[in-house]
Amino acid sequence: MANSDNVLRGGLTPKHIDVPELLKHTRFEAVHPVIVKGVPAADKAEFIYPSPAPDFQVSRIVLAAGETYQHTSTAAEILILMSGAATVAGSDTLELVKGQCAFVAFGEQYSVTASASTVIFKAGVPA
Repeated sequence: MANSDNVLRGGLTPKHIDVPELLKHTRFEAVHPVIVKGVPAADKAEFIYPSPAPDFQVSRIVLAAGETYQHTSTAAEILILMSGAATVAGSDTLELVKGQCAFVAFGEQYSVTASASTVIFKAGVPA
């Protein structure tokens, strides 16, 4: 969700809840899902999934054991390792396994080297 002051809550929070207003803005009808196809990035291991929000982008990085992905961040990024194991090397070095995350600061050069077949999702701001 992009930054917004326009949030309607229906429950599960101690914040203001307005179920009638939420229901006025909710459609209860079947739709065909739009499956977003990833667009290959410069590094063939990465596929970018564009978002309608100008301040948010997700990409998927798939590496075989021994492969390395190199990148210089253009904004703060979060790497989420979904499967496998990898080493993220930049200003610090982290060993990641399934379910772990790494934060990459703006302008940082880093590499991700897979020690097993690895899938990583990267969230950040488009360049």
